[in-house]
Amino acid sequence: LPASLSHRELMEKAWQRKKTLLLDSLTAWAQIEMPDVHLLERTLFYPFSGPDFVTAFTICPNAPRYIFFGLEDEGILPDVRKMPKNRIPANLANIQKSLEDIMNLSFFVTRAMIQQLRGKEFNGATPILILLMARCGNEVLDIKPIRLIKGGKKIYLSRPDSIRQTPSDSIVTGVEISFRKKAGAPVQKLEYYSFDAQDLHLKYRKEDLIAYFMSLKPTTTYIKSASYLMHYLTYSLIRNTVLAVSDFILQDDSGIALRFFDKDTWKLTFYGVYTGPIAIFRDQFQRDLYQMYQKNAANIKPLPFGIGYKSVKGTSNLMIARRADNL
Repeated sequence: LPASLSHRELMEKAWQRKKTLLLDSLTAWAQIEMPDVHLLERTLFYPFSGPDFVTAFTICPNAPRYIFFGLEDEGILPDVRKMPKNRIPANLANIQKSLEDIMNLSFFVTRAMIQQLRGKEFNGATPILILLMARCGNEVLDIKPIRLIKGGKKIYLSRPDSIRQTPSDSIVTGVEISFRKKAGAPVQKLEYYSFDAQDLHLKYRKEDLIAYFMSLKPTTTYIKSASYLMHYLTYSLIRNTVLAVSDFILQDDSGIALRFFDKDTWKLTFYGVYTGPIAIFRDQFQRDLYQMYQKNAANIKPLPFGIGYKSVKGTSNLMIARRADNL
């Protein structure tokens, strides 16, 4: 189909641009700045990830398990072979629209994604995750709908549409995707969960969701473009959980605010520049973080790429937090 050929060409151009602007430099940076963690076979936890598989896989390509969550519904993957041919162009166009931000800006715009990932046969985060997995050179092996139940137990569902998928449900549903780099390589898994992480909603799921996250300990944790949610008191449950399960955290300033890192627990290393958030998040300016960058300017290494909300090279920041008792 012409739409399929056009889609392939657009994706190839977008991918090459993404590699040039971020991925190649990010890989080299991770090899130098976090060599002990970069290739470590340990769970990678990515709070507020959306379907951003590419960045997580670039940072930790050997993680046996990736744990993602976001507001976007997990969705389902329809049988393309049974899809009417006249529906394929609209679905491919929707995929292209959904990927514009992550390819060009290095983050998903949550509200836009929620709208874009609905209303077509390819809906929810699952098709995007699978596309990005394949684009990274992986072979997708299996897709299973999952649910977390009391006590933090994960169960598999017989049908992906057997329960309603909304982030405000009192239950937590998701999808587990099994994949491998090539034939004979170890099988890796990604679990994506859709839920609202505010304390108001999370407290009703605390027994199942937080218990499950705590069972992941210890994790390598990555946080980027997280809307500064864990700065707020209303996201204290998820913030405290992330700090409790993590041995290593790589984040930009939109993750956990500096004031929540206990100086006796964490060793912090800063990169890039910090001049404050983009305009829409201006109220989350961290004066203590700004002073930290100013005070230690001579010792802070630049970032050779742009990442997060400030995707232009020379404007963004990252922080590595290592748990002091594991140094």
